[in-house]
Amino acid sequence: MGLSIEDRFGSNATLVNGVLQVQVSDLAVVGLNNADPTPDQVFGALVLLNEANQPTSAADDPTVGVTIEKGFKNFVDRDSTPQIEQQYTVSLLKSDTSGTIDPDDIGA
Repeated sequence: MGLSIEDRFGSNATLVNGVLQVQVSDLAVVGLNNADPTPDQVFGALVLLNEANQPTSAADDPTVGVTIEKGFKNFVDRDSTPQIEQQYTVSLLKSDTSGTIDPDDIGA
């Protein structure tokens, strides 16, 4: 079964009348403890939350339209600043009716 809004965006997330509301405090479960996070921090926390909540059967479940798999960890220098890079593979899945990915078709 596909993930719920709460699984994807946090336990208090809502999607009402086309408005998605995400509580930053819900992302503390994956380590985001900043009350005023940057967009990159929020996006990173959402990737981690989705990976954590993804069922182990996601690769075989056609109702799961987005899967996230942890990849390789690298040590990189960016503008002389050493950083750790954790790669993730994000896959968007839909029924094989055309060669184009349309968000409306994901998980269908």
